[in-house]
Formats: sequence, structure tokens, C-alpha cells
Amino acid sequence: MNDVDSELRALLSLALAGDNGAYGEFLTRAGARVRAYFRRRLVAYPDDVEDLVQETRLAMHNQRHTYRPSEPLTPCLHAIPRSKLAHVLRVRLPRSHR
Repeated sequence: MNDVDSELRALLSLALAGDNGAYGEFLTRAGARVRAYFRRRLVAYPDDVEDLVQETRLAMHNQRHTYRPSEPLTPCLHAIPRSKLAHVLRVRLPRSHR
């Protein structure tokens, strides 16, 4: 497990225990990672980045109750934006370019 995963896991654990400050920090840090992910992949569609970051943060919020502290967190956090990206590309790209 890397340092980023450990830090995010600690913040989410505190957040789930009721620490609103930790939850805000978790969403900020996770959002920064997601934003970088989308910026690298959506160079042709930069206007979609912030919308996707917010959609991803909302999905993280809605799925936070499924978090298992015994497992690494970052693979779960990466699955959400991958799914969001796949959807956007299906909508944006002509069928011949998929």
C-alpha cells in the first residue's frame, strides 16, 4: 500500500466516524487525483473535466458506506472515474473511433 492510499484511507475512516473536516480533506485530495486523471485523458474535451470531477465526487459520497477498511482504497477510487470516462467517451466519440 502506498502513502497516498494510506492517507486517503485514514481520512475516510475519520470521516466515517463523523469527522467532517477529514471528510472535506478526503474529498479535496481524492478530487485532485480524479481531476488530474480526467485532464490527462480528456485533452480534446476540457470543458467536461470539472463536471466529471463533481460526478465522481458525488458517486464517492454515495458509495462511501461500502468502504472496507481492510482493503486498499485507491483501486475503488480509480474504478469510479474510469466508469465515468467510459460513459463520456461512448457519448462523445463516433462509433467508428471506439
